[in-house]
Amino acid sequence: MARYIVKRLIVTIITFFGITIIVFFMANMAPGSPIDYLLSDPAMTAEEAARRAAQLGLDQPVYVQYFAWLGQLFKLNLGFSYRTYRSVSDMVFERLGNTVVLTGSSLILSYLIAIPIGIYSARKPYSIGDFAYSTSALIIMAMPNFFVGMLLIFIFSVKLEWLPMSGMYSTNASRSMIDLLAHLAMPVLCLAVQQIGNIMRHMRSDMLEVLSEDYIRTARAKGFRERRVVYTHALRNALTPMISLFSNSLPFLVGGAVVTEQVFSWPGIGMLMVNSITARDYPVIMGITTIIAVTVLIGNLLLDILYGILDPKIRYS
Repeated sequence: MARYIVKRLIVTIITFFGITIIVFFMANMAPGSPIDYLLSDPAMTAEEAARRAAQLGLDQPVYVQYFAWLGQLFKLNLGFSYRTYRSVSDMVFERLGNTVVLTGSSLILSYLIAIPIGIYSARKPYSIGDFAYSTSALIIMAMPNFFVGMLLIFIFSVKLEWLPMSGMYSTNASRSMIDLLAHLAMPVLCLAVQQIGNIMRHMRSDMLEVLSEDYIRTARAKGFRERRVVYTHALRNALTPMISLFSNSLPFLVGGAVVTEQVFSWPGIGMLMVNSITARDYPVIMGITTIIAVTVLIGNLLLDILYGILDPKIRYS
């Protein structure tokens, strides 16, 4: 196990640096530059913009800029925003909590809905209910986040007027938990929709495989109730592969949050990322990339280790 963890740590570190290199060079290769954003200010002259570019190191080759940024990262310094002149760490971490609330709530909701549906479909395969759930899963998995978001806004905000359209709190109300939940409802549902279909299909497949095992037939032959056979013997083993699904869903969940936050004007790091890309604010782009990459890579590493602990059949060499 120790040898496996060391190998995974090495792969994780290499992957992290690969991600930062790709994102940094892609951001610099995109049309436009931070100088264009500075020149959009009528009070900014070309001479002042050139002086600012030299001060920020933007007149240096891209690889020099990358190693300068990497040197600051080793000092745990993410730099300062070209757009707001604020610390990138402050800008990211003041919004990170909002994104964690959104993604965490959507993940919990998707598993709470999808797992019981998957179990039902596995217990009654090829029934009308199973066909209806499987078809619905395929349909909602094919629907993009922005379309689901606009559909939810049209139904619940425009037509029914039940839920607020955007933001995290109402401007004319106190920041209460009820107000937060009202604003959170549609973004969470929008982000959870595609996850529900994917989780349900995997849960159904894993449960069908477990229910066909010999020890399940033995438990039934002993006269155990079907409920005990399913929820005591089968469910535990069927849930183990869901750990891998959880780890694989993290990057897609973060990517979906970027679109969802834009649709609902949710003040998270996804919305900050889009605004920073538009302004070519490289330090903020790299700061968000660093936080997301570290979170996802460490999460995958811990989940791989947990998977081996929960499943005794797995032996790491």
